[in-house]
Amino acid sequence: MVHLSPASQFTIGSQIRVEVAVEAPGETPRTLWFQMDGSLAPSPEAVADALFPIGLMIAMVTDGTLEMASPVSARLLDQADKIQDILLSWHGSK
Repeated sequence: MVHLSPASQFTIGSQIRVEVAVEAPGETPRTLWFQMDGSLAPSPEAVADALFPIGLMIAMVTDGTLEMASPVSARLLDQADKIQDILLSWHGSK
């Protein structure tokens, strides 16, 4: 199972940094982060939706399931199969 922790947001000068811990089977836990201008600070819901496809890719590569600590929009979840199809069309299967 791939687990994404709740995201944390930090202000660094005029920037916002978003961090999430990623745990995947057989892998060392890692921190995934992105940074942007503070005026673009995303809502927690937007962060969860942005992280979903990334977590989904990791889960697909490790043949695992994705567990996110933060809720993802129902509309995005409804499109999970299409997202997986798109990712597979870009990179193929393992």
